[in-house]
This record gives sequence, structure tokens and C-alpha cells, in this order.
Amino acid sequence: MGHLSNLIKTRRQSAGFSLREFSEKCGLSHTYIKNLEETDPRTGKEIVPTVESLDKIARALNMTLEELLKEIGYIKKDTNLSFEGSNLKMIRGSKSYKDITDDIFLKTNRKIDPSIYEDMEKGNDESPSPILVDILANYSGVDRSFFYRRNNPDDLRRAQLIDPYRVYDDHKKSPLDHIKNAELKEFIENPENVDYLLLAKELKSKKIKVKFIRDMIFDD
Repeated sequence: MGHLSNLIKTRRQSAGFSLREFSEKCGLSHTYIKNLEETDPRTGKEIVPTVESLDKIARALNMTLEELLKEIGYIKKDTNLSFEGSNLKMIRGSKSYKDITDDIFLKTNRKIDPSIYEDMEKGNDESPSPILVDILANYSGVDRSFFYRRNNPDDLRRAQLIDPYRVYDDHKKSPLDHIKNAELKEFIENPENVDYLLLAKELKSKKIKVKFIRDMIFDD
């Protein structure tokens, strides 16, 4: 989040705004902006703003929300911003529009009107608000860029594993950067191996050791 704090502070100062003036321009509290630029004094940790707060900050910085989200890594800079409604149909499955939006509210505590969901799914809204995309990404457990390309159910499961939803994404980092073994990284990135990855995740959640599985399958 340091990239956001630096961006706010640098642009605020270059525009000649004091903290209080900028907070009034944003419609956010002076303390909140100060803590965004620094850290939360109670926890010593950086504050992670909501997309709604980022929208207010973007307006104050004379940026679109889309530009700000790209700049700080909420959505990837190379994302082709053509929203793919077929993903919503896949996620909705057999649910009605009311049922899917009720489920979204239940799991994210954020609302999408059923008619808006339907418009996005049917392609009537080709550039939905990033706030709506953030809600969908949160609900689906995937990165926001997922909704700007056509996907199938295997793509969804793979994205949930290796490119999951994050409150904040540093676009300079990849979820696989910590993996140094090139062969292993290639295996994980191969869509054909998603079932193996899901199995590995399940085994890990059940605390089943690799040696136990190996001894069951192979004869030494």
C-alpha cells in the first residue's frame, strides 16, 4: 500500500493542498488521509481503503477511478478494459438474478441490484463501475482482471488458486514470485493441472503429509 500513500502525498503536495484541504476535497476525514499517507497509529500498520474511498481520492487527484486503480495495482495496467459478461452467467449458474445478488450481499455485505447484474451479464453495460467489479471479484475470490477476459469453469478454479482476490494488489508482484523452481512454476501456471492443484490444496487443509501419499502410491 506504500505506493498509494506516496501517490497521495506527492500529488497532494504538488497541488499545494494541506492535509486538511485535501481531506475536505475528498470528503474524507483529515485523520483518515493522514493515516493513509503514514500508518494507523493504533496498529502501526498501513490502512487499506475501500474502493469507495479510492473513488473519492481519485476525484480529488483529478484522476478517474480506473486510472487510480491501475496506478496502484488494483487492476493490472495491461488489462483490456472490455468487460466480459459471460463470466457473470458462469458464476450465477442456475441461480436467479435475485438469488445471486442476495448471495453476493450475504458473503460480501455489499449490494448489487439484480437488474444491474443482469445488464452486466447480458453486455448492456460494457464498462461497469470498478466498484461493482471489486464486489464481483471479492465474491468470486479472483483478481479483478478476471472479468475482462472470457473464462470457463476451469479458469475460475485456477484463478481462485493462483490469482485470488486481494484487498490490495501490487502490480509489480506476482502470486508466484516466491517460487524459485522454474519447473514447478510452469506446472502451476498450466491450466491442465488445476485438478492437481485443488487436490494439493485439499490435502494441505487436512494436514496430510506428502510422505504419507507417496508411501500409499509408490513401492520403494
